[in-house]
Amino acid sequence: MAAPAPVREIAKAKPRHRLLDYSFTNELGQVVRLSDFRGQALAITFFFTRCPIPDYCPRLSKNFEEASQKLRAMPGGPTNWHFLSVTFDPEFDTPAVLRAYGERYQYDAKRWSFVTGPKEELSELAHQSDVKFEGAGGLINHNFRTLIIDAAGHLQMMFPMGGNLSDAIVAEIQKAATVADGPAGTNAGEAQARRASLVH
Repeated sequence: MAAPAPVREIAKAKPRHRLLDYSFTNELGQVVRLSDFRGQALAITFFFTRCPIPDYCPRLSKNFEEASQKLRAMPGGPTNWHFLSVTFDPEFDTPAVLRAYGERYQYDAKRWSFVTGPKEELSELAHQSDVKFEGAGGLINHNFRTLIIDAAGHLQMMFPMGGNLSDAIVAEIQKAATVADGPAGTNAGEAQARRASLVH
């Protein structure tokens, strides 16, 4: 069996990721600014609801379904986390379509959002996240990117492949949730205390 593709780990000493400056509309028709999730670990991926290939977008959504279930069931696990699935098919993927799609994956709106927006902004967000996509015969060809943003807004990890990533996402979210929302070099104890202050 072939070895899995390597993941690309991102150095922590980086500025806040630019994608946090964007605002979109979620599956409930509400305006969502990614900066609203400051202090939370984020997992972000890109998809479209009409994708017919089980190992592509449906697998990405299944990763989030499985990872969110594992995180919620984890004794003493982090609570400052959120998943974002970003469509690059805004003409078809309206909020109502996104909500129905999310329900197929037993999503919890408090922990997982499906977002859409103007095509030019979605394209820019995808570009900032190293996602490439183009229409092809009514479908969309695209590469895979699942991003983990730590609680301080830094890009922690990029998974450049599909497949079953649920356990890896859980492990990265656990790490990302403990990062203090402050200057680099904050010690682990301060990070834990800061995380606790963000939990309601």
